[in-house]
Amino acid sequence: MTSVSPDLAALVFGGAATALLVGGALAVLLRPLSATLHDVCGTRGRAQAWVALSCVGLAVGTLLAGLLGFGWAPHAGHAGSVGSVGAAGLDFAPVSLWISVWTSVRMVQWAIAGNLIGLAVIGAVVLAFTNHPPGSHG
Repeated sequence: MTSVSPDLAALVFGGAATALLVGGALAVLLRPLSATLHDVCGTRGRAQAWVALSCVGLAVGTLLAGLLGFGWAPHAGHAGSVGSVGAAGLDFAPVSLWISVWTSVRMVQWAIAGNLIGLAVIGAVVLAFTNHPPGSHG
C-alpha cells in the first residue's frame, strides 16, 4: 500500500477548494456582467469578448493566488518540520495531517484574496466605462 505525500494531499484539496471558489464566483458573476458589458459595449460580440477576458483573468488570478498561498505555507515534508520522525523514532502522522490541513486552508485564504482583488479590478473597469451620462458613449 502506498501513502500519499501530505504536501500533495494539501495541494489537491486546496486546489479543489480553489476551483470551487472560482466556479462559484463565475456562476454568480457571469449573467450580470454579460448584461452590463452588453450595454457598455453596444454589441453582443464585443460584450462576450470582454466577459471571456474577465472570466479568464478572474480564474487565472485566483488560481495563481492560491498557488502563492501554497508556496508560502508551512509544509509537512520539509526537513526538521513538526511532522518528521521524533526522538523516540515515532512518526507524528497526525501532526503532519494538521500541517497539510492548514496548508490547504492557507491556499484557500490566498485564493479568496486573489478572487476579491480580481472582482475589484473587474468592478473598477466596468464602473469606469459605465459612469457616464446617458448618450455620452465615446
